[in-house]
Amino acid sequence: MQCLLIIASIIIVVATSTMTAQWQVQQAPGGLWKSAFFINADTGFVVGPNTTGIRTTNGGREWVAKSLTGSVPAGNSLHFPSQAVGYIAGKKIMKTTDSGMTWRQVRVHPEMDRDYVSITFIDDTTGLAFGNCFVTDLGALADYDIVTTTDGGHLWTRPAIGPMGQLDGCPSQVLLYKNNRGYIASYWNEGMFRATSLWFSSDGGANWGWMPTWGRKPGTSFFRISSLCFSDSNTMWLGGARQVDRSPSEMKNKRVFRTQNANDLWNEIWDTVSYVFPYTVNTITFADSLRGFIGDTAGNIYSTTDGGTTWKNDNVPSDGRSINSIAIAGGTRVFAVGDGGLILRYDLLVSVQESNTSPPLRLYPNPTTGRVRVDVGDAEPAVITIIDMMGRVQNITVVLDNELDVSMLTTGTYVVVVRLGTTVSTEMLVKAGE
Repeated sequence: MQCLLIIASIIIVVATSTMTAQWQVQQAPGGLWKSAFFINADTGFVVGPNTTGIRTTNGGREWVAKSLTGSVPAGNSLHFPSQAVGYIAGKKIMKTTDSGMTWRQVRVHPEMDRDYVSITFIDDTTGLAFGNCFVTDLGALADYDIVTTTDGGHLWTRPAIGPMGQLDGCPSQVLLYKNNRGYIASYWNEGMFRATSLWFSSDGGANWGWMPTWGRKPGTSFFRISSLCFSDSNTMWLGGARQVDRSPSEMKNKRVFRTQNANDLWNEIWDTVSYVFPYTVNTITFADSLRGFIGDTAGNIYSTTDGGTTWKNDNVPSDGRSINSIAIAGGTRVFAVGDGGLILRYDLLVSVQESNTSPPLRLYPNPTTGRVRVDVGDAEPAVITIIDMMGRVQNITVVLDNELDVSMLTTGTYVVVVRLGTTVSTEMLVKAGE
């Protein structure tokens, strides 16, 4: 029965203009919250640099700083590559293997010890973290730290980056994505000279090369990146801060960039989003290929339901407090955290009546070991998405005429979400072992 309840919570998905829910302030212990992550619709964690983190096990209705098994460590960044295994980066790198019930310190070589700002993992064992830069009194880069691990944090090493073996500035954001892809944004600020670079890895972070096309678009070299994310396997989003003094006039209000061919490193095309975001963008998060959220330093949250073509200001009750992180909880809720103990919740539920009016969806064969046919009768699906039991969108291939290749998925149960115009149909899919 518990499994059925979890599945049901993920099947009820949203993404159309029929959303009527509002952002609600959550009652929780105060703190400067920097990062949030949910391992399912109910269980999530929030951390900040100077106070004990907090957790919820009931979808945000209650938040606690301590439990019978211990407390959530302080930190700047939080990531769970799976439901059981998670990492927190701060003055220490901490790890859990029991869904956050207990945490232990992961040892990093003393020469690498510093305040780590961000951490990201592809799976339970392969990950990357970076620490604060050390700069001289004149603003010149003196030292920074990026460390990688392939054994779950037992051994950390410094990766090879570019022909000179290091970045050309301070790292400002990192992301490890599917198929061992990794991205680092770096920013160089020395006197009047400022520049931003993007770096790419195809081996899980062991080796890095420069992404050459980013700086070719006018104004991008003066743009400090603070957020990286994907809305699908090809579409990458960047958010951050412009540099007013040197940006071309047409770039002065551009704080969000997108490329829809991120797999082609030498020919990816970066375009700007037409919506004007007036303040520095801190975080960009997508629940799936259509539904996305952006948070900024002035306490605004913007949302899209059409893949980023249009955005609207949700006018959230943040009292102007900075939105530092937005997390998707099991595909049914969204949480935003920020300064002054701010935690906001948004429910993405569709009413039962709306769900029942969606066209019937049939998958066959189901269970399957490889390919599956998506049948919605005479309708033509606009978007097909597969979500796992943690609410994460899976990278799948449409072979021909709505036939999907799911051979790369691990054995388990998934939810297939099919969008037809403004309606959504869902069906469970069982991926069987070979």
